[in-house]
Amino acid sequence: MKVGARAAILRRNCVLGAMGLLLIASLAGCRRFGRAAAPSPATEPVTQSPQKAPPAPAPAPQVVDQYYENSKAGIKLQFPSNWKSRPSNDDVVLLVPSASDSRTISLDEPSLPAHLPGLIPIGLVQNGYLDDLKKKHPGLKIEEQVEDDPRGNKGRLVHTSWASDGKTMDEVTLLTVHGDHVYLLGLDTDRAQYPVDRAVFDRIAKSLQWTK
Repeated sequence: MKVGARAAILRRNCVLGAMGLLLIASLAGCRRFGRAAAPSPATEPVTQSPQKAPPAPAPAPQVVDQYYENSKAGIKLQFPSNWKSRPSNDDVVLLVPSASDSRTISLDEPSLPAHLPGLIPIGLVQNGYLDDLKKKHPGLKIEEQVEDDPRGNKGRLVHTSWASDGKTMDEVTLLTVHGDHVYLLGLDTDRAQYPVDRAVFDRIAKSLQWTK
């Protein structure tokens, strides 16, 4: 297991607008029943040089999906082009942002102890995963635990966090049982980057497909 791994102003404007309308109506009433205002003295027209329009902002680079397939592991998925795959001896696939290698999204296939074929209780997988994390990170906080597998397999989604060097670290893992194997799709990031990285993780999780 790696750890590297978005009405007060409106109300104010409405109030100011209403006050302005009342003030204009009041002044208009004074002019209507009082003396006509003296004509303004003629003034020379002021010539203003035309202002150049600011340059249009450059369009933001379009983020498109890339495709990854591992026929040996029997999986394929999609990930955004501002992430890249990196070779790893410990993961089926390891993805990192193009600008940083400290945040990761990975798919792991951990080794399992001897068990009856086809009998892998997802609850035991989840408990073992959490026990391992608690040993590594004292003070581990469980942020979220839900049954969530977008492909219809037996799965659990777990979000945990812990403190490290003055920062809050977040790990989100989708634990899935498929074909008598356990797969862990995990996000490791820090709290500042969590919202953006979680959106990427959710996209990848929904794109994950089994090819065997």
